[in-house]
Amino acid sequence: MIRFRFDDPYLERELRGRFDALLSVAADLEVVVHGTLLYGEPAFPIVELAVGLLTWVNGGFVRGEPLEFTSAEFQEEGTIWIRPVEGGWLVGSVFQEPVEVGTVTGEAVRDAILAFAHEVKRRAPRAAADYVESLLTESGLDRRDEYRS
Repeated sequence: MIRFRFDDPYLERELRGRFDALLSVAADLEVVVHGTLLYGEPAFPIVELAVGLLTWVNGGFVRGEPLEFTSAEFQEEGTIWIRPVEGGWLVGSVFQEPVEVGTVTGEAVRDAILAFAHEVKRRAPRAAADYVESLLTESGLDRRDEYRS
């Protein structure tokens, strides 16, 4: 099981347009796999992550390609990564201590990403809600038939 959890989202800076919502909507983020916290980060740009995950789940995931998500807020590559291995997918971060938690199924990865994106959309701060919805929809949030792996 994999979960992308976050607390109450807030605006870190003023919104001047929809693309500001990518980095301006922040929350304390946790990535949990099989009950083990793999990565936690305060003030993480959750809309940027949701857009990156959705874009990947509609493309690279379907083709069995790895994800190396790198936030514009960090210099290091691989803030969150998801890699195909025999028997499933491994999830991790360049910032985590080496820990073996096992693989997760493709279905679990896909479902966790969709749940996270829907939760980001649902809980977006009111001032950013329209921008967030637009960004997530353009990234494929509601293309359910394309999520099959």
